[in-house]
Amino acid sequence: MARHEPSPAARIDRVRSLRVHERDDALTPEFQRLARDLKRTHQRVGSAGEAWAEIVPAHLAQGAVLEGVSRGVLTVRVPNQPARYVLDRWLRAGGQSQLAQRAGVRSVKVVVGGSPNSL
Repeated sequence: MARHEPSPAARIDRVRSLRVHERDDALTPEFQRLARDLKRTHQRVGSAGEAWAEIVPAHLAQGAVLEGVSRGVLTVRVPNQPARYVLDRWLRAGGQSQLAQRAGVRSVKVVVGGSPNSL
């Protein structure tokens, strides 16, 4: 008895029917919120964030949160007073002028503790 081979189109349709495209929408609102938060952060910080990431040494940037740029002043929140002191020393030793050249900020304001501005 001869075996009947399905046509190529029939085989493609069979493979398509086996593919399952289940979508889990449970995380969708969380990803949308994260994308919105990242967009707002980028709008607030802009090129200063890129310059910060490239110029500031990792041990100083750790724990620091860029809150925004307003009238040429970059506001950075640090977790504690010792972190503020070390970052301030780096800024006064030439870091602020590097940021000014690269990101176009006039100055950097370092604040301690508290929660960052809500997005």
